Formats: sequence, C-alpha cells, structure tokens
Amino acid sequence: MLFNSLNTISSLIYTDPQKADMVLHKLAELLRYSLDVSSNKFVTLSVEIDVVKKYLEIEQARFEDKLDVSFAIEQDCLNLLLPPLILQSLVENAIKHNSFSNGLLIDVRVYNKGHRVSIEVADNGVGFGAKLNSEQNFKGTGLKNIESQIKLLHRAVIKFSNYSDVLGHGAHVMISFDI
Repeated sequence: MLFNSLNTISSLIYTDPQKADMVLHKLAELLRYSLDVSSNKFVTLSVEIDVVKKYLEIEQARFEDKLDVSFAIEQDCLNLLLPPLILQSLVENAIKHNSFSNGLLIDVRVYNKGHRVSIEVADNGVGFGAKLNSEQNFKGTGLKNIESQIKLLHRAVIKFSNYSDVLGHGAHVMISFDI
C-alpha cells in the first residue's frame, strides 16, 4: 500500500497537484492510524470502516472509475470490536491481486445472525484460482496475517471461495465469529 500510494502521489504531482496533496494527506492519516493502533488489540467496526474508506480514497485516485466498492453494514454491528486493520487488509488484498482492465467491483458486508457476526469481502476479479481447491498454500502474507488476527475473536472461522452470492465469480472471504 505504501509504495503504490507514493507512486500515485509522484505521478499526480505533475498532472493534478491538488489530488496529489489529498492523497498525501490520506496516506499520512492511514500511517498515523496504523501507528496509533499498533498496541491496541481491538477497534470498533465503525473505526475500521472509516480507515477502509480513507484507504479507498487513495486507491480511487489511482484507479479512478475502474474501482467500485459497495458497503452493506448492519447498524447494530458498528460497535463490534475487531483486530485493527483486518477489514482494510481484506479490501487491500482484493485490490492488490486483481486486474483493473474491465473494472473491479468489491462488495463489503457485515451482518449479525443471532449471536454470530459475519464479515464478507467479495470481488469480481480472478479469484483464488485452482490452488484454492487443491491446497491451502495459496495464501500470501496478507491472508496469513488475517488468519492470525482472527484468533483473537471468539470461535472465529475464515472461509475462502471463488463465488459470492452478490458478485458471482471472483474471490470471496468470509470471517464469522461469536459475539
């Protein structure tokens, strides 16, 4: 994220200095946030969503209309406690591992069923590929970090698939846990 953001700022300095300035300020806010929460075990979902939206502003400057992200967050979930940057990492993974030639759609959902919460991030990109079905070694650093973070949640489970009810094909990650 850091290097992509700096490259975006570098290219915008000459073509759109005001946008470069905005991206620089959003990057500074994200870096400040990541330093502030480094010692926290949990933040609210509401705070996480704000961080994701700041991150997306940086990526929108880079990809413009080729990136579309929708949020469906149940109001009663906004005060849930999550490990910091877990949602941002899922969204960043969706952006990092996909092509933007036809545009990228990302769908973020958080809902509560009974006493179990689900967080879903799906995209219409290339998916996890054949490795998903044959082995669990398809996971890069980002997904491995997320798996270690969810151990802080009560009875948490993470599932990976190449299908979402909302977007059809592409990568789909669902984290569910008891509250």
